[in-house]
Amino acid sequence: MINPYEVLANELATIKELIFEVLHAQKCAINPDKDILNISEASKLTSIATKTIYNFTSLNTIPYFKKGRRLYFEREKLLAWLVSERDTFVNAKPQKQKAK
Repeated sequence: MINPYEVLANELATIKELIFEVLHAQKCAINPDKDILNISEASKLTSIATKTIYNFTSLNTIPYFKKGRRLYFEREKLLAWLVSERDTFVNAKPQKQKAK
């Protein structure tokens, strides 16, 4: 005979997993209607590491603006920059360090 409490426990575990997956997906998703992105959202959108984006801003090679100490990126400008720099990323070869 099937234990109804065991069935309920299994169903509850499945529901918990689904809720966790949905919440995680919402947390990781970037709102497509959002025009202004913070650095972590820009990193997710471009698939470029946050540290690399900080380097690009210090070199003024990526479009951004600051409000106080925070960096922000306009979605359209960031995507246009990414397309214009596509060849640079695709053709970039790692630099070999010279032996000392």
